[in-house]
Amino acid sequence: MTSVYICVCVCVCRVLHLLEKERHTIFKNLLHMADVSHPGKLWHLHHEWTVRITEEFHRQGDTELEMGLPISPLCDRTSTNLPNSQICKISFILFY
Repeated sequence: MTSVYICVCVCVCRVLHLLEKERHTIFKNLLHMADVSHPGKLWHLHHEWTVRITEEFHRQGDTELEMGLPISPLCDRTSTNLPNSQICKISFILFY
């Protein structure tokens, strides 16, 4: 799916002859859409990727804990609630 977004972006950039800043914004937005698109996939795929990204976040939190650093939001495996974390991730990604 990501390649489709990039192909569309390349076509749009060529047709409209956009300035470099506008091209960068389009690529950034298309990459962002590809990054957050997994909730729109079939349930089993969405769930698999949710588990994967949550484990990645938890490993980051484990490393931060070992280094004596404060644990980043959504990275504490002892207190993260998976359903609530998904709402927080989606809200943060879409609105910030």
